[in-house]
Amino acid sequence: MTLGNQRVFFIFINNQTAETQADVIVWSKGHGVAVYRDYIVMVPSQAARKQDLWLELHPNIQVKPEYYDAILNGLEIFKISNYDGNLAGFNPPLDESNIQQASSPALSKKSKKGLQIWIKYSISGGLLFILCLFVLILIKTRRKWKMKNTKDSSPCNNFHADDIAKATNNFDESLVIYNLDMGKVYKGEINGTEVAILRGIKEISEQDFKEGIKMLSQTHHHNIVSLLGYCQEDSEKILVYEYMDNGTLSDHLHDHSKHLSWNQRLEICVGAARGLHYLHTGKNRPIVHGDISTSSILLDENWTAKILSFGFTMASHNSDGYSIHIGSQTDVYSFGLVLLEVFSGRAPPLNLKTENDENSGSNGDDDHESLIPPASDCLEKDVDQLLDQSLKGKISLESVGNFVKITKQCLAKKEVKRPSMSEVLYSLELQQMSQDNESNESSPKGLYPESCSDLMIGVEFSDMLMSSGR
Repeated sequence: MTLGNQRVFFIFINNQTAETQADVIVWSKGHGVAVYRDYIVMVPSQAARKQDLWLELHPNIQVKPEYYDAILNGLEIFKISNYDGNLAGFNPPLDESNIQQASSPALSKKSKKGLQIWIKYSISGGLLFILCLFVLILIKTRRKWKMKNTKDSSPCNNFHADDIAKATNNFDESLVIYNLDMGKVYKGEINGTEVAILRGIKEISEQDFKEGIKMLSQTHHHNIVSLLGYCQEDSEKILVYEYMDNGTLSDHLHDHSKHLSWNQRLEICVGAARGLHYLHTGKNRPIVHGDISTSSILLDENWTAKILSFGFTMASHNSDGYSIHIGSQTDVYSFGLVLLEVFSGRAPPLNLKTENDENSGSNGDDDHESLIPPASDCLEKDVDQLLDQSLKGKISLESVGNFVKITKQCLAKKEVKRPSMSEVLYSLELQQMSQDNESNESSPKGLYPESCSDLMIGVEFSDMLMSSGR
């Protein structure tokens, strides 16, 4: 970061706004210059002996920075002493009687010096309080995003229905950018900021919707699409997300006018794996996505992969056939299908979900093996025929072997044999580092051959997947 407004963020201390437009470059007036800020926080006097001090940093998207990010390299916490140098107690006393008593002739020079220091801190604290109050009033008067208080005190922006209608030109069909199983996603604009608006969430209960909003509002990760707000009026349940310029991964895999390089595909897979791993290991509680597919992996203007999460599991609503039953290992299996689709460049079979529904009523406790489609069987076939034709001659044999191995592990028919997302992420990161090393070498040795057998030309991925039978 070398310029102002590249990274601007909020600073919250103990649920109070300390900074609204924190910009390190603006503060330091140059790149590589150290900078710090001092803040004073009063501890509640009625509080318990042990106190938690909360510090949160959130990107300020209202000023349209170049990157939605925040930075903190270090933190020091000091306790302000009493007027006589005593550190006992919660806060320095504000009782005037103590000040008068301290100013009596009986006080020593040390006590008088301590009083002077305390008065200085008090004045500084008062000025800081007035400044914070002024900033809060300024934010309130200049706030661009309309919000309203709700009973559940959701930390997300609660948009009015008329705001959403205006943003989408009354849900103009020409503004539809994605058709997901959850509903349609419209491109909109609210106060000059481009947003993606998901409409059509009707089969979710009100309680689940509120829980999803609460969970998503606490989910902040570089590889998760940020939730900006929601609308729940007139039987409508609408989610407002940040807009992703480059659409879905599915768009770029199946549009013949767009060709993703192998390095790009690996980078996207690693990013998506990081996002899914974050959901599975959330600090509050693990989140099972339940609808992982190339359609729910979005790409921003820098081709960074971000997972579109709803905050509630939607496995039973998956139109692409990726999810069979709810659980973190279901997400791993679905991610394996994503890897297979990235490798082959071919769409998954649409009738996969139908087969799973038919098998879901079978008897017996076989740890759901009968529910798992034989997707991994196609990897036992001629991998040369499975590889995307646009990658022939551009990827090494070693890279093909490693990627197929990771995909097979994710597609294991028994859940206990599948890796966790942390293991999948680790394997993909090793694969990416190895590929980067290969890309830096000029020698073309070991590349996957462009010429191959024509025995299966024209056979679709769905045909290969379903031809093995049950």
